[in-house]
Formats: sequence, structure tokens, C-alpha cells
Amino acid sequence: SLVAGTLATAALVAARQVLTMRDNLALYRDLEREHRTRLGWLQAQSDLGEGMILLAGGRIIMANDAAAAITGYSNEELLAIASASDLVPESERAAISEWFTSRVAGRHTTSHFESTVRHKGGGLLNIEVAFKSETLNGQTRTMVLFRDVTARKRAEHELRASEATQRAILAAIPDTVFRISRDGVYVDSNLNEDPGRTPPWNAIVGQRMQDVLPPDLAARSLDCVRRALDTGDVQIFEYSYAPEDTPLDFEARVMVSGPDEVVAIVRDI
Repeated sequence: SLVAGTLATAALVAARQVLTMRDNLALYRDLEREHRTRLGWLQAQSDLGEGMILLAGGRIIMANDAAAAITGYSNEELLAIASASDLVPESERAAISEWFTSRVAGRHTTSHFESTVRHKGGGLLNIEVAFKSETLNGQTRTMVLFRDVTARKRAEHELRASEATQRAILAAIPDTVFRISRDGVYVDSNLNEDPGRTPPWNAIVGQRMQDVLPPDLAARSLDCVRRALDTGDVQIFEYSYAPEDTPLDFEARVMVSGPDEVVAIVRDI
């Protein structure tokens, strides 16, 4: 019986070891699967052009392909940089450090911000940045995600410059200019108002021409807007209007300016 008991105990221990090995193997497979999933996420971010660098003590210890493509450095060159802050212009380092310190301390701040980074070729790139820090076993690792927004910032600057030029042109011409939707709503105007000569146009932006013009004039104007949109041709018509019991004659030139929208240039003739 002693031998039988010993064998039973040994069998129980062996069974437990087998179960433990199975559990460990299942855990290992789960961890391996999770690791592959995370690598897939990182690769997807890289494929989308989002750079990722992992920092330890301010030094880059990992970088994806997109980070290298954005900065112009190879992965090996990024890992050899003494501090990630060397990629940032000196004038912006203090602001970034303050933002990062606030995030780590849990103080309320934005989840991301815009900055600039030095390209290997010497130029500066506009980037949008987000940080995430984790501390494990006393070691802090910081993941930095960033994307190149230089083209977007350039387009925004060019758009603002274009809009400023258009405003200057509209302010200089003596005619009144309207943006009008297909359904007859005054979307915008250069507000070239002369109380003695023209109606108070700045009071009608946002309203329908059917609500502010005499019925016959509103119908003609709306028909002109729709013909311009349907044909793509410039429409010209003349009309009389008496805003203050003084008949005035106008010429309107209507042309397509966008989807379901026209520009109407109105001149007192």
C-alpha cells in the first residue's frame, strides 16, 4: 500500500505538472498572439505614415519606418541620437517639456499639439504630436506618435493668403458681390453698402431673396441663379429696384462659383 500511495502521489504531481505546462503554454501563446497584434498595429500606423518612437530617459530606443521616412534619418541614425529633443528646434523645447510634464503629472491639458521637427536635410517640418507614458518596475517608457502636417499647414497658409487677397479685391471694387445658394439664400456679401444708393445688403445675409425682394424680382433672380447653375453660363439681367421710393437701375452678372452656389455681381447703372 505504501508503494501504491507513493505511485498515486507521483501521478498526481505529474498530472499537475502537465496541467501547469499546458497553462503556461496557453499563456505563452496568448502573449505571443497579443505581441503579434501589437506589432500589426504599429505596422499599420507606419503604413498610414504615422511616425512612432519609443523613449527611455529622453533617448530613442525604438522607431518605426514612418518615423525614419518623416525625419529623413534611418532607424539606426535615430537610435544613435543622444536625445530626442535634438530633433526639435531649441525655441520649442521648453514648451514641449512643460506640456509633457503636465501630462505625466495628470494635469488637464490637450491630448496632442503641433510642433516642428528638424529634417535630416536641414529643413523644418510641421508635425502633430501625441505622447503616452507608462512606468513599469520603476522604468518609464514614453511612446511618441506624430504625423507630418507640413502640406496641410502650407495649404492653410495659402488659403488664408488667397482669402485675404479676395477680400482686398472685393473691398476695392465699387460693385456689390453676393454668394447665393441654389435655393436663393444670400450666403455672403462684400457688404459694399451705400445707404443712399443701395439697399442695406448686410442685413439680408442668411435670408432668402424670396423674403427680402419684391415677388417678381425675387422670381427673376432665382430663375437666373438656377439657369447659371444648370448651364454653367454667365447670366446677365437688368432690373429696377426702389429701396427708398427712388427707382434705381441695376445690372446683375451671375456665374457659378461652387456646387449649388453662384456669385452675383450687382452694379448700379
